[in-house]
Amino acid sequence: MRSEQLLERISQSPKLKTLPDALDRQKMGRYLEQMARQYLHPDATVKKLDIEVLRQRTQRCVLRYRVDLKGTGNGRTHRWRVIGKVFKPGRGEGTYQVMKRIWDAGFHSDAPDGISIPRPYGFYPEICMLFQEEVQGKPYKDALLARPSADLLRRLAEALAKFHAAPLADGPPLTLDEFLLRCHPRYPFLILALPDCEPRVDYILQQARRYLTSDQTIQYGAIHGDFHLGQVHVQRDRIWLIDFDAISFGDPAVDVGNLLVFLKGKAKKYPELAPLLPIFLKTYLQHTGGNFLHRVLIYEGLTHLRRACKLLRHQEKGWSRKINKMLNKAINCVDRAYGQSVTIQEVLET
Repeated sequence: MRSEQLLERISQSPKLKTLPDALDRQKMGRYLEQMARQYLHPDATVKKLDIEVLRQRTQRCVLRYRVDLKGTGNGRTHRWRVIGKVFKPGRGEGTYQVMKRIWDAGFHSDAPDGISIPRPYGFYPEICMLFQEEVQGKPYKDALLARPSADLLRRLAEALAKFHAAPLADGPPLTLDEFLLRCHPRYPFLILALPDCEPRVDYILQQARRYLTSDQTIQYGAIHGDFHLGQVHVQRDRIWLIDFDAISFGDPAVDVGNLLVFLKGKAKKYPELAPLLPIFLKTYLQHTGGNFLHRVLIYEGLTHLRRACKLLRHQEKGWSRKINKMLNKAINCVDRAYGQSVTIQEVLET
């Protein structure tokens, strides 16, 4: 399919009413020139603009704008890359405000510890678009698998611990029921599709709910809400955290449990990574204090449940068998959370 035809098809997304604007070079050139003059140079002008669709979902589309600028002060063409996110009407402003708070809380581009986020350039409600800097480096999973190292796991833990300690969110903490709303589709549809799995789903939720309501040691804070290896970029000793649509106030074990599912999965395929995983948990606990490994297991189990729901959504080959495997993993996790004491090694067991 020709690129023009692809863009035309994408622009007809029913919920993303302003997506045709985001794909309009002339219109986007005016917005980008305005931002370039605010953030780069007051005389900047757009000479060339290319648009690339990176990801499209029902309620959001992510685009990359490759901009050639003139008039930036040195007589040469300045190449500038900007990420644009199109939201459905009424969404997006909150994500932009969150990014500004994170930026001001020590995650700016000159952060002494090298842990930053993309610079938020602006949100334009008339086109439902958030613009931000495109970060450099490569996704953490690519760096980690290309050359597994203790330093990469240590830095990953430092970045997540810094995020959890930042004063970014408050209010009533994320409840288990609210967390489960993030399953797509939601778990009752899993039971409708595979009725035999209902007792196991009920057991997972019962065990999780019982433990979380009885634990009086939870110290709530900002949580990313969708933290995995694709949400972190790295270049040498610089780290960028990205994608804050799901940020909320809750239990940091949500992010740690979710990330461990991904790390363990990669360690199975790449055995050289497995001996390094304790470094992540040890470093994280050193920076945060306390011991919440029981709840990490709970949320690891709930992540397996969420992934089972995702398997239902895609229904790829062998999906029902894989769902049963995911549910068994979830049961194993929530059961182990009830151990008298849980060690790092026990958490890292599969």
